[in-house]
Amino acid sequence: MVLDFITGLGGYLLPFLVVLTVLVFVHEMGHYLVARWNGVRIEVFSIGFGPEIKGWNDSLGTRWKICWIPFGGYVKFFGDSDGASRPDGEALRELSDDERAVSFHHKRLGQRAAIVAAGPIANFVYAIVVLAAMYMAFGQRVTPAEIGRVIENGAGQLAGFREGDIVLSIDGDDIHRFEQFEQTVFLNAERPLSFQIRRAGRELTLNATPKLVEKADRQGIKHKFGDLGVWPANPAIVGKVFEDSPAALAGFKVGDRILAIDGEVVDNFERLQDTVAASKGRRMAVAVLRDGAEMRLHAAARRDVAADETDNSERWLIGILRAQRAPVRLGPGDAVIQATGTSYDMLVQTLAYVGQM
Repeated sequence: MVLDFITGLGGYLLPFLVVLTVLVFVHEMGHYLVARWNGVRIEVFSIGFGPEIKGWNDSLGTRWKICWIPFGGYVKFFGDSDGASRPDGEALRELSDDERAVSFHHKRLGQRAAIVAAGPIANFVYAIVVLAAMYMAFGQRVTPAEIGRVIENGAGQLAGFREGDIVLSIDGDDIHRFEQFEQTVFLNAERPLSFQIRRAGRELTLNATPKLVEKADRQGIKHKFGDLGVWPANPAIVGKVFEDSPAALAGFKVGDRILAIDGEVVDNFERLQDTVAASKGRRMAVAVLRDGAEMRLHAAARRDVAADETDNSERWLIGILRAQRAPVRLGPGDAVIQATGTSYDMLVQTLAYVGQM
């Protein structure tokens, strides 16, 4: 049992430490390079803290080392008393003119600011490079900025949003994917926004104010964000059928598009989930589109016992998962633009969360 625990912990801890080490290296390298460009002497470049595992000195006199405590790192400049760049006051007063020329604390304010900012900027640029490479190699799943569902009495419905609306811009800023729409709404609770949309070939302007929503995460930390009560267009296409499930027994196949249940139109996966839940196990007639031909299947949902045991709620399932959108590979230019936007959105959202803590 102990061995299993250690093995399992290693399966998570080792990848975490590898990723952390790379991020620390990139961050500290940002400080290092800009300091070098500004003529600062670097005494130590360390990955980790504590006793040294391995180290070497380069031709410029910098000690490069790896230490036993892997949770961080530092660059020690000439004139620092420690790795946190605290100045050694007495030593600084005794420096010669030549030594002052290579001391971090004797550089101009703009130079010192650039050196300090270089670490976070390096991490931001690194995130863009990694994401851009992933978008070029593996592609990106993009959700079109089309409204697929409007919650009753939500801020979106009150503003006049309808299913099928395509969002073109918000306050004059172009919107190309639902994630952009969602991010803007998220960050603008209780602030009036102007939405340019396309509906049935016509362009319209809707004015809506995202409702302020407060929810607690798993750690109990409460977060506030804006919500319009709208969902993206999400056709009810089967992506997976679980073995021995009601869907499998009824003959569902991957790629089936569910059109209606008991005569009621199902135009997105969320509506499918609601309809199945409302059936309470009743036998349903399901119209599906397969290979261009419409056909009818019959299935009765089963209650999810596991969910009932944990939270005393009822979930009725037929045993399918939604289909994922196929990733689209991007060219270098588009990949960099998309990666920059994604990195910026993540930064803004992270800062918004931190500001609420």
